[in-house]
Amino acid sequence: MANRPWTVLVYIVADDDRQPGAGHPSLNKIAAAQIAELSKTAREMKGQPLVLTQVDFTNARPKQCVFPDDSSADAARICTPIEKEPNSASRRTIGDFFKWAAGVLREKGIQNSRFAVIFWGHAAGPAGLFRDPAPASTNPSLKLPDLRRALQDGLQYLGARYFDVVMFQDCWTSSLEVVYELKDVARYMVASQEIIAPIEKIWPYTLLFEELLKPTSPSLEMLDAIVGRLADQYERKIAFSGLTLDAAPGLALPLARLTAALQSLTDDEREASRRMMREMAGGDPALIDVRAFCKRLRDADIVKQQALALERVANTLVRASTAQDGSGLRGVSLFHSPPDNERDKNEKKSVFADSVLMFDYNELQLSEDTEGAGANWSEVAFENRFVVV
Repeated sequence: MANRPWTVLVYIVADDDRQPGAGHPSLNKIAAAQIAELSKTAREMKGQPLVLTQVDFTNARPKQCVFPDDSSADAARICTPIEKEPNSASRRTIGDFFKWAAGVLREKGIQNSRFAVIFWGHAAGPAGLFRDPAPASTNPSLKLPDLRRALQDGLQYLGARYFDVVMFQDCWTSSLEVVYELKDVARYMVASQEIIAPIEKIWPYTLLFEELLKPTSPSLEMLDAIVGRLADQYERKIAFSGLTLDAAPGLALPLARLTAALQSLTDDEREASRRMMREMAGGDPALIDVRAFCKRLRDADIVKQQALALERVANTLVRASTAQDGSGLRGVSLFHSPPDNERDKNEKKSVFADSVLMFDYNELQLSEDTEGAGANWSEVAFENRFVVV
């Protein structure tokens, strides 16, 4: 099956009310540069892989692009404007993108394709992706359950069992919450625990696509290579993780058991465990690095067996991490809201903790499945800020 064609589906959201600060180009300029690089890469690689892109601009018409287009086609057809302004932070719009892509594949007679998906835009990890200020949107962020549903819709349109790899050029998306939502729709995932900056950095598409086209891909070696290529592009200053989602279904029970053990702690052990949560930041004060936290618990002989069980699953999940020694990052994070008094006195405050509401968090599959196993992680995640009934 090594000779199956690849299709890369790139979804770019530059229609966002969080524009880059002074000294940075606008989101529209960055998106246009992404499109130009994708077009150049597709031409140089002579049509393999096929690249299908949708980009939503700020105050400009969104476009759908086919790279490379047929050489006989009018150049204007390479990128076709979308007539109606979409809400790009919605399941429906992402699903429509996949539906359009399936139509392009039918027109070109491409069957049995492998699929890579790249998301580009602002994100806040467990709080969701994008923030399209569309007039009809009352909740402008794409919540993780709707991301999963959109990908499930895409698989139906494309006639595929799963996406071979999903890559996020979106901040803080290497988290258990994202991983668990994607466990049934993707085989591999590439993401970061950190803010991916500078936002205007263009990914090395030629190098990434060359890894996809190797005879052994998709594989763990492909995952290693992609993560390495991205780390090099950011001069090893940003940590990227390569995650194998086959391990993701095994997360819920160990997390539930660890949660129950943490909830049962009293006095000094309870205080010590909560201090560790604050100190094991996973890219943001409202995130815990899962593997570092579990190791810290084991070293302190606090809920040792439960921590070891979750750590083992996380170790299998994280195939590769380019985090530098001493960064405290080991590949995957988990939400934990810091208490208000800690956030007030810390110089570095959480960027997105206030966007993660208990109602939204309880909608996550990970939260639902840990609750079904007898203990809900969100009760620990929010215990410093809410009274849990």
